[in-house]
Amino acid sequence: MKTPLPSRHCSNTERIAKNRRSHVLADANDRFERQMLEFALRWHPFGGGSSRLIFEEFGMDAPTYFNRLARILDADRSITSEKTRAAIRSVCAVRLQG
Repeated sequence: MKTPLPSRHCSNTERIAKNRRSHVLADANDRFERQMLEFALRWHPFGGGSSRLIFEEFGMDAPTYFNRLARILDADRSITSEKTRAAIRSVCAVRLQG
């Protein structure tokens, strides 16, 4: 006689716990992205901030930061005005060129 395999279906409690974890992660991601945007708004008039400052603030190198920032700006066009978004995207492009 075969022993039944455990069900792969989650109980309601497990589903709720998974949803809470995903919301917490999403909130943390949102906060981190918001911090990146605030940094960009503050530093874009000055070339986007030094590579050292970016690393100290976000723990990533400048190319990673500017790539991620560009994706954030492209994903949500309601973040800031079109003019400011274009200025930040320009800084991203310049910093990613070298």
